[in-house]
Amino acid sequence: MQEGAGSQGMHAASRSWKRPGNRSVRAWCGVRKKLDYIYEENQKIQSPKAELISIDPHAAHGSEADRLKAKEKALRRKQEQQMARRYEMLTKEEPIFSEEDAKHYKTISYQFSVDIPEVESVKEELTDYQVDKRNISIVCCDSRIACGKIMTDELFEKHYRHGSKFLTSFPDGTTQIFYPSGNLAIIRVPNRISGFTCIVQEDVPTNPAILALLDSSGRSSCYHPNGNVWVYINILGGQYSDQAGNRVRAWNWSSSATSSPFVSFKPVFLALNHYVGIRILEQDKISITFLAMGQQARISVGTKVKLLNAEEIPVLRYLNGDDLLLLASLIKIRRLFHKLEGCVNFPSSQVWEKFKQPSYLSSLSVKLLALCHNSGMKRDIVATIAAMINEDI
Repeated sequence: MQEGAGSQGMHAASRSWKRPGNRSVRAWCGVRKKLDYIYEENQKIQSPKAELISIDPHAAHGSEADRLKAKEKALRRKQEQQMARRYEMLTKEEPIFSEEDAKHYKTISYQFSVDIPEVESVKEELTDYQVDKRNISIVCCDSRIACGKIMTDELFEKHYRHGSKFLTSFPDGTTQIFYPSGNLAIIRVPNRISGFTCIVQEDVPTNPAILALLDSSGRSSCYHPNGNVWVYINILGGQYSDQAGNRVRAWNWSSSATSSPFVSFKPVFLALNHYVGIRILEQDKISITFLAMGQQARISVGTKVKLLNAEEIPVLRYLNGDDLLLLASLIKIRRLFHKLEGCVNFPSSQVWEKFKQPSYLSSLSVKLLALCHNSGMKRDIVATIAAMINEDI
């Protein structure tokens, strides 16, 4: 009886322990469901997360030709619209003419001129080619010397020590001089009028460049290695230039110089290469010298010019008014650059008034004015140049 009562007590105790546990589990499950529901609602309420987009440049749409056509089409459309608007504005504006205006527009009025225009006489300026047609006398001073012997009108040949040909002279005056390499250096041939023409070539086997072209009629040219003119002379005078083509000096021959020559002539010596040289001592003393491996030759191509009326020949001028105005503009530009440089280095305006013109610009200004007076420029041109270089900046 006691055992039965004890077992019943244990079962009752176990039932009393399990019931509270089941309720707590069920309560926890309910709370969890509520928490999940609240979390889901919060997720729905919250705004979606911003998505980043790519800002990298994308490939161009269509080909380059298509884009060009589209631009041209848009430009034509814009021009057509502008023309349409202009035409619309013109059609709206109706011109108002009175009867007198209408008669005036239908009548052609004219009147015979009373003042007869005077034909301005063009001042004749003689050039080198025009002087040839006048009463002048030109005498060629041609001569040939080879190995200390004056060559005459006969066949003559000379060779170098190693056997190659040095010189060949023909009865008609044609002469050939060769470099030690065998290439032709100088050729002298008769010209069409009178006298001879000499051509100096560089020492190359094919397509040699012309180093000098001298004619006994009074016109000659020598060239720098870069092809620019070195010395140019004619029957009136000549000029000397540097390798860049800038004129260094110019002169008149004493035979063609008037009472106020452009500049006195000074002898010119040129070395065209290691073998050929040019000597210009006077108009009638121009010679080509050749020296190689102990062999020497000289060809004279001078000219004697006699002018019966030397006062009719104008002074040879190589600078015109435009050249002098350009030089004055250059001086003014350099003055401006000097002033700008000073303003940058010294920003204070009180210092600007103390700036002085550089000494080299003052010297250039004096030389330019002297050149204007010596070249016989007109007074108005000289006044303009003086105003330009003396203008306050």
